[in-house]
Amino acid sequence: MTTAQVTTHVPWNHGRIIGPKPLLKPKHIWAIRTRLQHDGRVRDLAMFNVAIDSKLRGCDLVKLRVSDIHLGDSVRLRTTVVQQKTARPVPFELTDTTREALAAWLKKRELRSGDWLFPSQSHGGDHIATRQYSWLVDDWVALAGLDPAAYGTHSLRRTKVALVYKRKGNLRACSSCSATRSWRAPFATSASKSTTPWSCPSKLTSDEGRGVPEPPRPAELGGLQSDRFRMARLPKQTFPLQLEQLVE
Repeated sequence: MTTAQVTTHVPWNHGRIIGPKPLLKPKHIWAIRTRLQHDGRVRDLAMFNVAIDSKLRGCDLVKLRVSDIHLGDSVRLRTTVVQQKTARPVPFELTDTTREALAAWLKKRELRSGDWLFPSQSHGGDHIATRQYSWLVDDWVALAGLDPAAYGTHSLRRTKVALVYKRKGNLRACSSCSATRSWRAPFATSASKSTTPWSCPSKLTSDEGRGVPEPPRPAELGGLQSDRFRMARLPKQTFPLQLEQLVE
């Protein structure tokens, strides 16, 4: 008699922290900036600030060129980058803190307009790899006393949008500064108090006798009603929003 061999399958997520990555808080941002400035890490400081302001994916951030953010003898206030994943242009604006960090980085490396903004130190003529950028994010997060395993590159990407929404409560402003198509996407990791699902009502027709449901009234909606109805009446915000304006 032969004994059947029992094979155990180990799930791919065994022992890993999965799910949405948490966002960085303003105190964490200032802690990371202070440590990078103190250690004289000019490139890392510029890259961190650009990651917060641009809301770009890692694959798009590492492929930025000097001409994307620099014009003439100064750093651009606004620029547009075409995303690799969606092939859609994404406009974003750079704050004063980011522009100062970029100016210091460009002055140190003496980069030309056609060069990569963050060139690789081991492979000449190439930009840094996305894996290296991920390692840098882990290092930055550790500087703020956080667990690198719980945070990722998307934590930086969604931070500013969440801060804008927390400060202004204006979904129109969030959609203006978000690199995603949907305004709901940046808030997927935000702590939402409302757990009641909300679905868009069916399309209305002129025939009321077919039993088509009426659109929900503001009083009948859950936690999202104030956001959805507020978006139509609040004015657009002026960007770029400085981080100091997003903190109470």
